[in-house]
Amino acid sequence: MAILADLCFTVPLLYCWCYWNRLPRRQIAVRAAALACLGVWVAGRLIPAADQTILPHLSLARTLGIVVLTLIELRVLVAVVRLTFSGTATVEEVSARSGAPPMIARLMLIEARFWRWIWTLLRRR
Repeated sequence: MAILADLCFTVPLLYCWCYWNRLPRRQIAVRAAALACLGVWVAGRLIPAADQTILPHLSLARTLGIVVLTLIELRVLVAVVRLTFSGTATVEEVSARSGAPPMIARLMLIEARFWRWIWTLLRRR
Protein backbone atom coordinates (compact mmCIF):
# COMPACT_ATOMS: atom_id res chain seq x y z
CA MET A 1 0.00 0.00 0.00
CA ALA A 2 2.87 2.39 0.78
CA ILE A 3 4.46 1.80 -2.61
CA LEU A 4 1.17 2.49 -4.35
CA ALA A 5 0.59 5.67 -2.35
CA ASP A 6 4.11 6.92 -3.00
CA LEU A 7 4.05 6.21 -6.72
CA CYS A 8 0.49 7.35 -7.41
CA PHE A 9 0.14 10.34 -5.10
CA THR A 10 3.45 11.52 -3.71
CA VAL A 11 5.44 11.51 -6.96
CA PRO A 12 2.79 13.41 -9.00
CA LEU A 13 2.30 15.89 -6.14
CA LEU A 14 6.04 16.49 -5.89
CA TYR A 15 6.16 16.99 -9.65
CA CYS A 16 3.35 19.56 -9.42
CA TRP A 17 5.06 21.31 -6.55
CA CYS A 18 8.39 21.42 -8.37
CA TYR A 19 7.10 22.75 -11.70
CA TRP A 20 4.13 24.84 -10.50
CA ASN A 21 5.68 28.19 -11.49
CA ARG A 22 7.58 26.98 -14.55
CA LEU A 23 4.99 25.22 -16.72
CA PRO A 24 1.39 25.89 -17.76
CA ARG A 25 -1.20 24.32 -15.45
CA ARG A 26 -2.64 22.08 -18.17
CA GLN A 27 0.75 20.65 -18.95
CA ILE A 28 1.39 19.97 -15.28
CA ALA A 29 -1.99 18.24 -14.89
CA VAL A 30 -1.44 15.99 -17.91
CA ARG A 31 2.05 15.03 -16.80
CA ALA A 32 0.92 14.40 -13.22
CA ALA A 33 -1.85 12.12 -14.50
CA ALA A 34 0.70 10.28 -16.62
CA LEU A 35 2.94 9.86 -13.58
CA ALA A 36 0.02 8.46 -11.59
CA CYS A 37 -0.78 5.92 -14.33
CA LEU A 38 2.89 5.00 -14.49
CA GLY A 39 2.85 4.60 -10.70
CA VAL A 40 0.03 2.05 -10.91
CA TRP A 41 1.95 0.10 -13.54
CA VAL A 42 5.23 0.17 -11.58
CA ALA A 43 3.42 -0.85 -8.39
CA GLY A 44 1.97 -3.81 -10.27
CA ARG A 45 5.49 -4.90 -11.13
CA LEU A 46 6.98 -4.29 -7.66
CA ILE A 47 4.27 -5.74 -5.43
CA PRO A 48 4.08 -9.55 -5.43
CA ALA A 49 0.94 -11.00 -7.04
CA ALA A 50 -0.27 -12.53 -3.76
CA ASP A 51 -0.27 -9.10 -2.06
CA GLN A 52 -2.04 -7.16 -4.80
CA THR A 53 -5.40 -6.47 -3.21
CA ILE A 54 -6.03 -2.92 -4.43
CA LEU A 55 -4.27 -2.98 -7.81
CA PRO A 56 -6.85 -5.11 -9.66
CA HIS A 57 -9.48 -2.50 -8.78
CA LEU A 58 -7.32 0.28 -10.24
CA SER A 59 -6.64 -1.39 -13.56
CA LEU A 60 -9.76 0.08 -15.21
CA ALA A 61 -8.90 3.58 -14.00
CA ARG A 62 -5.33 3.14 -15.23
CA THR A 63 -6.51 1.95 -18.64
CA LEU A 64 -8.95 4.85 -19.00
CA GLY A 65 -6.24 7.27 -17.91
CA ILE A 66 -3.83 5.92 -20.49
CA VAL A 67 -6.48 6.17 -23.23
CA VAL A 68 -7.23 9.81 -22.33
CA LEU A 69 -3.52 10.66 -22.15
CA THR A 70 -2.93 9.00 -25.52
CA LEU A 71 -5.70 11.04 -27.11
CA ILE A 72 -4.27 14.24 -25.65
CA GLU A 73 -0.78 13.39 -26.87
CA LEU A 74 -2.13 12.50 -30.30
CA ARG A 75 -3.86 15.87 -30.52
CA VAL A 76 -0.64 17.65 -29.53
CA LEU A 77 1.34 15.59 -32.03
CA VAL A 78 -1.01 16.47 -34.90
CA ALA A 79 -0.89 20.16 -33.99
CA VAL A 80 2.91 20.17 -33.82
CA VAL A 81 3.28 18.28 -37.11
CA ARG A 82 0.93 20.75 -38.80
CA LEU A 83 2.87 23.64 -37.33
CA THR A 84 6.28 22.31 -38.35
CA PHE A 85 5.19 21.44 -41.88
CA SER A 86 3.47 24.79 -42.42
CA GLY A 87 6.76 26.36 -43.47
CA THR A 88 6.20 29.54 -41.48
CA ALA A 89 6.90 28.22 -37.99
CA THR A 90 9.81 29.41 -35.90
CA VAL A 91 11.79 27.52 -33.29
CA GLU A 92 10.13 29.53 -30.52
CA GLU A 93 6.62 28.71 -31.77
CA VAL A 94 7.31 24.99 -32.04
CA SER A 95 8.98 24.95 -28.63
CA ALA A 96 6.08 26.80 -27.00
CA ARG A 97 3.35 24.67 -28.62
CA SER A 98 4.99 21.30 -28.09
CA GLY A 99 6.90 21.82 -24.86
CA ALA A 100 10.03 20.55 -26.57
CA PRO A 101 13.40 22.14 -25.82
CA PRO A 102 14.60 24.65 -28.44
CA MET A 103 17.25 22.24 -29.78
CA ILE A 104 14.63 19.54 -30.41
CA ALA A 105 12.29 22.11 -31.99
CA ARG A 106 15.11 23.19 -34.30
CA LEU A 107 15.70 19.55 -35.29
CA MET A 108 11.97 19.11 -35.93
CA LEU A 109 11.98 22.10 -38.28
CA ILE A 110 15.06 20.79 -40.09
CA GLU A 111 13.39 17.41 -40.54
CA ALA A 112 10.19 19.03 -41.83
CA ARG A 113 12.23 21.06 -44.30
CA PHE A 114 13.95 17.85 -45.45
CA TRP A 115 10.65 16.01 -46.01
CA ARG A 116 9.16 18.98 -47.86
CA TRP A 117 12.24 18.96 -50.12
CA ILE A 118 11.84 15.21 -50.74
CA TRP A 119 8.15 15.74 -51.52
CA THR A 120 8.94 18.43 -54.08
CA LEU A 121 11.52 16.13 -55.71
CA LEU A 122 8.96 13.33 -55.96
CA ARG A 123 6.27 15.59 -57.37
CA ARG A 124 8.54 16.84 -60.16
CA ARG A 125 8.96 13.34 -61.61
